[in-house]
Amino acid sequence: MNQAKAIRTLGSLALAAALLLSGCAKGGSSVSPSDTENAAVLQHDYDLTNQHLLIQQNVSYDGTFRSQLTSDEQIIYDAMVQHFSVERSQPKDFTVDISAARYQYGEHNILDWAATVANEAFEADHPECFWPLFSSTVYQSDTLTADTVTLKVRETYNKAFSDVDAVFSGIENAVSEIKTNRASDSRYDTVKEIHDYICQKAEYSAVMDQMPSADSTDSSEEEKWDGDYLTSHLASPIFGGAGNNQIVCQGYALAFKLLCNQFDIPCYVIYGDTPEEPHAWNAVQMDNGQWYGVDVTWDDSGDTADHTYFLCGRNTPIHPDGKGLFKEGHENDTFSDVHTPYSGIIWLPVEDQSVTQLPAVLTFPQMAEEAYTPA
Repeated sequence: MNQAKAIRTLGSLALAAALLLSGCAKGGSSVSPSDTENAAVLQHDYDLTNQHLLIQQNVSYDGTFRSQLTSDEQIIYDAMVQHFSVERSQPKDFTVDISAARYQYGEHNILDWAATVANEAFEADHPECFWPLFSSTVYQSDTLTADTVTLKVRETYNKAFSDVDAVFSGIENAVSEIKTNRASDSRYDTVKEIHDYICQKAEYSAVMDQMPSADSTDSSEEEKWDGDYLTSHLASPIFGGAGNNQIVCQGYALAFKLLCNQFDIPCYVIYGDTPEEPHAWNAVQMDNGQWYGVDVTWDDSGDTADHTYFLCGRNTPIHPDGKGLFKEGHENDTFSDVHTPYSGIIWLPVEDQSVTQLPAVLTFPQMAEEAYTPA
């Protein structure tokens, strides 16, 4: 199996980067704050970040990132959950009432950041909602405050919404199959069966090897590749959505998170680096309260599921029997040596429109040191 791995650049993160570099206030009136207002801007930037840090210090991860959000972000997050996870609505623009939030601070747009953070939390918590893609925020005001914010939403890929019924039916079938095939209803046997189900169902996508050449003039070839690239970074292809079971590491990790959600097992997706390239994997909380690493992508050997990267601790040797993707120079590596997480899910800008990064807004628990041992 071709193990060339890729990670989708999330639409909201791309938006955040663009906003940071451009300093645009999308949809609002152009405002030039006074020097006094600018002084308040810098203080608010620090306060906003400290607010997140304070939240993180007092809230433990409970399976969702909602508790780590500010009040405005929770309002936006809850609206996304209602529209898409609960109502399974079409991906279209919708308006959210907020509490007269001040939206522009100097060159930074706080509502865009709030919507971006809320969307990142939503995407991380609800991988079953594969069809909506947040693109931007719109609000109308001739002051520095706004009472509502409109979220601009489109489909992740062409006709994604038409796959919703098939995918949710596929999820129900997967849950039923896992319940039937697991050795018991213990957390260990359930997590193992989820892991093995994905390995058996998924096929690692070779989409990155099929990228059209830079001088290609075939627009249909490029359009098809764009669609395959987008679907391969979602969980939906292995549940009956477009993509014919072909996914990359992000799709594997989202699928594992999705199925853990179905069994109320706390789990999150981790994005980070390996010795070769960016990657995505998971951490899952076991019945002893500790978190363990799972890399379904690297355990998918084709016809069968390996368990080299299953319920690992940070110090778990990854080559006890010579298995693994990395050989020369990595013979003594541990799970954490070849899985380096990014510090969090999203970052906030700092003063003077600098791209220097402040502490991560959304963070997750640390993994256990040693591998999980079933009782």
